[in-house]
Amino acid sequence: MKVLNAVILITLSVCCSIAGTITHTGDFYVSGFYEEPVVIGDNAFIASVYGLVALDVDNPENMYPLSHEAGQGYAYSLESTDNLIYLTNWQDELLVINVANPLSPEIIFQLDLPGEVWSIDFAESIAAVACGPEGVCLLDISNPEIPAISGSFGINGFAVDVVVVNDQVITAGWDTGVFSTDITDPTDPESIDSYTSNPGIVRGIAYSNGFLYLAEEGYGLEVLYIDAAGNFDQVGASSTTFDYFNLKTFGNRLYVCAGLDGLKIYDITIPTIPIPLYSINTDGEVWGTFIQEQTLFVADGPGGLISFHTNYGNEPIELGHYQPFGNIIGIASSDNVVYAAALQDDIQVFEVVDSALEWRGYAQTPDSARSITLKDELAITACGASGLALYDLNIAYAPILLDTVDTPGYALRTLIDSDTAWVADGAMGIAVIDVTDPQVPEYITNVITVNEALSLAKDGDLLFVAEGNNGVTIYDIANLNIPTIIGNVIPADTASAYDVAVVDQYALIAASEAGLRIIDIADPVNALEVAHLDLPGHAERIIVAGSMAFVALHDQGIAVVDISNPESPILSAWAETPGSAVDMALMDDKIILADTYCLGLYESDLTTGLQTDNTLHLVEEFELETPYPNPFNPATSITFTLPYRTIVDLDVYNVGGQQVAELVNAELTAGKHSFKFNAANLPSGLYFARLKTKTYTATEKMVLLK
Repeated sequence: MKVLNAVILITLSVCCSIAGTITHTGDFYVSGFYEEPVVIGDNAFIASVYGLVALDVDNPENMYPLSHEAGQGYAYSLESTDNLIYLTNWQDELLVINVANPLSPEIIFQLDLPGEVWSIDFAESIAAVACGPEGVCLLDISNPEIPAISGSFGINGFAVDVVVVNDQVITAGWDTGVFSTDITDPTDPESIDSYTSNPGIVRGIAYSNGFLYLAEEGYGLEVLYIDAAGNFDQVGASSTTFDYFNLKTFGNRLYVCAGLDGLKIYDITIPTIPIPLYSINTDGEVWGTFIQEQTLFVADGPGGLISFHTNYGNEPIELGHYQPFGNIIGIASSDNVVYAAALQDDIQVFEVVDSALEWRGYAQTPDSARSITLKDELAITACGASGLALYDLNIAYAPILLDTVDTPGYALRTLIDSDTAWVADGAMGIAVIDVTDPQVPEYITNVITVNEALSLAKDGDLLFVAEGNNGVTIYDIANLNIPTIIGNVIPADTASAYDVAVVDQYALIAASEAGLRIIDIADPVNALEVAHLDLPGHAERIIVAGSMAFVALHDQGIAVVDISNPESPILSAWAETPGSAVDMALMDDKIILADTYCLGLYESDLTTGLQTDNTLHLVEEFELETPYPNPFNPATSITFTLPYRTIVDLDVYNVGGQQVAELVNAELTAGKHSFKFNAANLPSGLYFARLKTKTYTATEKMVLLK
């Protein structure tokens, strides 16, 4: 069976006698709303809308992702002890996650709790959890891996935040103020005192040296003194025009999160008189902070994580900014490398390792990346209003931009036939580009279509264009100067054609809510619909391999359709997915899914042996080469290879172990790098070049002879 290079958008519904299986094995969430961070060693862990995010923050100026874990609910807050994260969500769960391996955090315990789980705090072997309308749950964490409920108590309000102070729990109760409770006996908690806020809604609380600070939506900041018995006394206040949501104290500083109004920093040297010092505005929404030594980390909602250098005598200085990748709407793969087209103007590169996706690098695109097509060691990205961008993939994890082509319309999807790129260019039809020399691509012409070109397939001199509510139009392009319309098929049920693929004498149409439509094109002038398959959701994308069609169903997941007899298609497997399925790639027994908010990894017994033909040269391991020349006088070159983007230290030491030169201290891309070491000012002798990354260290000898 001949399969032509093509793309389709499709949706499926569940039906009987499904013979195959699709198993979900992992996700890498690329979008998110960052709520609250905590830093353990060199890694930051952030509670996000989709679960737990792990970033390497060893160099706060160059933070990069390690893992984005899904399936953990809307993670709102977290606390840590050793290598354990306690993650709360707005469901009714507390998750205990082992993060000793930040590349693959492991949920080791799940505790169901009443109400909506908002926040957690602990001291020694007791933890308190704010559970919304159900009040506060007390946990025994003497075994931190298996917390157990030891008691609970209600408040006259909605519990949203808690602080544990010795044998007392202070609870923020939304519009009813704050409450203190004695938990000396967790099985029998006793109410101590309460304070009704003036007049705001208490969203967050923080305790420091006998004083409680209240972040209030609709008012600002209040300060209470708490005596040893747990009684409140209002001793300070600061009304603002901002809504305050969360706050943390570090030393004599109070960091207040104000959402869209940024971060407010107060001096609390005199606790009763908080003095405004600095206001930091961001592009997102500030919801959480964490300080490690002199670095301030700010969770900026949709803006990701921002790092600042803090100096108590000066305003914080921004060091770095990690932004979530943005929605993934296009995907391509070769060997175990995955290229994802992100709406935030990037190509993100991942490696499939066992049953997990690990981030390896990125390349910027001139505009929102819509889709990616691979040919040998060339990647072509459709970039919307900016046309096409062409990348060299000789180093698989580090795409290098070769050139761009400005197409007249809005580039959505591309197929490559020989040395020609055919581009679905929206309202301007089909753009035709010569990519014989990808460093100097040449715009040839564009084929004007009847309706907006959303996707396309090609068979010899025939071009099949998915044109939305105009169905699929067939163009004869034997003479590109005078393309001719020879046929048109508008699927039944007034369906819109979002994508099209051609297999032998059949065209497969992804027809949104009308499912999969199959057209006999043996006589393209009299093309005729011969079969259709109803699918749940909206059919948006289809790829064909062997006798199987793989369909992305937008809001209803993915499906595999047996088309060994195209006039009688059979649904062989179907699975729902957490996001919105819009594109796919095959990799041996795996399906890599562009699920909009995440990359999904699936395994199926229907995909074995169906991997794409693209094969790239992969740099698989670190290597430090022997310096050349060696011996040398006075200079030599030190060369090394990186399998993926990482932070590198390259230093030179003498025989006494003293550092005599720092050649590199920076984040470098995957591939081969070479740096010159000049020893003109050093005496003859033996020296050592040491290469160090987070996971690799190597040393090479070199001799200076003068």
